[in-house]
Amino acid sequence: MKTKRTKSMILALLIALCVALGAFTACGSEEKPQSGGNNSQNNNENNKKEDDSKENEKPQEDPHPDDHGCGCEFHCHCGNDAGSCDCDEEEPEDDHGHSHEEDVTYSIEGLIITLPGDFIQEELQGQTAYFESNEAIAVILKEEFTTFEAIGISTDMSLVEYAELLMELYGHEGDIYELEGLIFFEYEATITGTDFSYFATVFRGDDAYWMVQFACLSDDYDELCEEFVEWSLTVEV
Repeated sequence: MKTKRTKSMILALLIALCVALGAFTACGSEEKPQSGGNNSQNNNENNKKEDDSKENEKPQEDPHPDDHGCGCEFHCHCGNDAGSCDCDEEEPEDDHGHSHEEDVTYSIEGLIITLPGDFIQEELQGQTAYFESNEAIAVILKEEFTTFEAIGISTDMSLVEYAELLMELYGHEGDIYELEGLIFFEYEATITGTDFSYFATVFRGDDAYWMVQFACLSDDYDELCEEFVEWSLTVEV
């Protein structure tokens, strides 16, 4: 069974995300704020020097075709394996009276996403949209084509190239994967001794690139990353 989290956990998780994004001032730091778009501008010179051969690069093959490529396992909310569970147990409601079956669809500046009803939308400086629940957070960033064009970066780059750019800007290492049309990468951060895991997907719309991230405590990631994939698959741009 998943363990409900308190607001203090959500705050710690949010701080971890801000640190990972290089935007710690959104959580109260006195450092200069850095949104995804600003980071793109600050790293223009490095981006121009990227090898042209990257245009032909392809995402890594899904290393775990049976578990969404991210090591997650499939579980029913009762704790049993989702492939064999036939329980009739109803999913408990959270403190707000929502269950995970009560999905809500949001329209955000040209992006549509559907999340469980226990997510609450809040404000987060430097990000286009932010949602939190007792177990995870979702952060959405829109980077308009005009931002890239103004600093000489082509908006013809593929989603793989955009993901590579994000990983370079934020100092992440690892592979980029493709699953059911999703381009995604994963990373971790340890803040004050607590480990957090992140699932980041990228999208391209008519006027912008998008990054949609989900994050949780690393101890919960194997259980939640299946849901991160499912929620990512609801995105339309």
